Amino acid sequence: MEASARSVPRQALVLFRDGVSQAAMARLAIRSGARVTAVLPRAPGGGRTAVVRSASLSTADLIDELTDDPRVERAEPDYLLHLDAAPDDPDFPVLWGMSQIRAPGAWDLTTGSPAVVLASVDTGVDYTHPDLAANMWHNPGEIEGNAIDDDANGYVDDVYGIASASDASDPSDPMDVLGHGTHTAGTMAGVGDNGIGVTGVAWRASVMALRFFDAEGKGATSDAIACIDYVVAMKERGVNVVAINASWGENVGSAFLRWAIETAGDAGIVVVAAAGNGGTDKIGDDNDATPYYPASYDSANIIAVGAADATDALTEFSNYGAGSVDLVAPGIDIWSTMPVAVAAGGYTFKKGTSMAAPHVTGTIALCAALFPGESAAARIERVLGGADPVPGLAGTCVTGGRLDAWGAVDREAPVTTTTGIDDAWHASPVTASFSAVDAGSKVAYVEYSLDGAAWVRGADCRVTGNAAHVLAFRAADNAGNIEVARRRTVRVDTGRPKPLALSNATTKKGKKATLKYRVNDITPGATCQIKVYKGARRMKTLKLGMVTTNLARTSTWICKLAPGRYTWKVYATDQAGNAQSKPGVRTLTVR
Repeated sequence: MEASARSVPRQALVLFRDGVSQAAMARLAIRSGARVTAVLPRAPGGGRTAVVRSASLSTADLIDELTDDPRVERAEPDYLLHLDAAPDDPDFPVLWGMSQIRAPGAWDLTTGSPAVVLASVDTGVDYTHPDLAANMWHNPGEIEGNAIDDDANGYVDDVYGIASASDASDPSDPMDVLGHGTHTAGTMAGVGDNGIGVTGVAWRASVMALRFFDAEGKGATSDAIACIDYVVAMKERGVNVVAINASWGENVGSAFLRWAIETAGDAGIVVVAAAGNGGTDKIGDDNDATPYYPASYDSANIIAVGAADATDALTEFSNYGAGSVDLVAPGIDIWSTMPVAVAAGGYTFKKGTSMAAPHVTGTIALCAALFPGESAAARIERVLGGADPVPGLAGTCVTGGRLDAWGAVDREAPVTTTTGIDDAWHASPVTASFSAVDAGSKVAYVEYSLDGAAWVRGADCRVTGNAAHVLAFRAADNAGNIEVARRRTVRVDTGRPKPLALSNATTKKGKKATLKYRVNDITPGATCQIKVYKGARRMKTLKLGMVTTNLARTSTWICKLAPGRYTWKVYATDQAGNAQSKPGVRTLTVR
């Protein structure tokens, strides 16, 4: 009996320990009644991974035979993966998903770049399709049709990518025979603004085609790994691959597949994985409870994507997971490219998390075009951080939101500056003016709040009322980024200070005269002086400078005035420049 009905019969993936030669691998396989059919170039710790196939032993017996040898680190079935597409249903408007993820707003900033490469690891891509041909990646190191491995990467004429599928007659020809990969490629990067068919999320990006599914829709894990290894190898040769679209999976995990994906992550490649369609009943599963791979690997470079409908509700078939599915994207009634041999006219509707994932992959391409120096982690943060929160999605995915392409490419809030505000006190109302700039999607509005009141949209605020007011202001851009509110104090005092002479004073000639006074005012300080009069004649002036208001003060001086009765008056000018209407007056008696 086979170890799993979802694995390649009589075939295993085997990790040999570091230092085991290929010849030794072959001898061990023969001794176990099997043969090595392929050696994959990457494994952790320096070991080598081989595909071992037996003509007679079951998968379980083959693994038992192999793991008895100390040179074998690990062996597991070569699991079969399956596509995540669901049956077609042409009930919704064409390309409704592009508006739903606000792609038109993102296109105001970038429509992509041919220098950005997206790898479609799938059923291949119809690289002759008129809506894809101009966006197909061409291997820069290969001369087409000369039957020579020009770039010495092990493939002859791998112009568009490779085909590792079991039924591939030419490993360098990733032509799509089913249509699934062509459909997802059209959503990722169908040629935009060309007057025909559809447009992808990225109008301009280069699609690398990799076929590991056969004509029956079956694909071995080892064949998927071979495609991922090819992508990583091309990345290491300088090809700017930024993302792999993985619209497929299975409930059985593979350490080997995980290693391949994490190797891609080490190379700076994001892997966008479909969350799955709930199995045979088409009712979505909770991936937290029943993992679905590769979406459920906790590898740092994976974005797991569920499917939403035009109302932003999770589709009934989509898997979900509060901790294992990152976000959702449009995934039902998605109109996209198809090989003419598969769908008359070259386009059709499909649904599934397979169709949701390429919306995210195309958004990664936009991010990479606009910010080419950012890391894979930064691009993932852009996509997840820019997701549009939807109340109904709370608890179904990590972000609780739906993909927002505009929010992903524009994460920067506007910056607002003000005029008409300074730290001084003003003797008349102040008009504060606001001006905001945004390097991305442009400013949508500026708003302010005075003294904690409700926010008011406008570019000017007239501040009245005698007080030290707190004026908050901020701006928002068209992508929905809202600036963190900043605050300034606006000081207005239109009233006059009130100087008070607090008591009459008595002294002797040649002795100290003590005068008590106070200035009441909104401002915290006032410039004061005291003048002493004999009738209308000013006899003495005390310049006190800036004094604290609303606080009793005492000033003294050696009085040299002749004995007699005098008046003394307190004058004040507050910090706003207002002078008193009348001075405070008391008497001074000199004996």
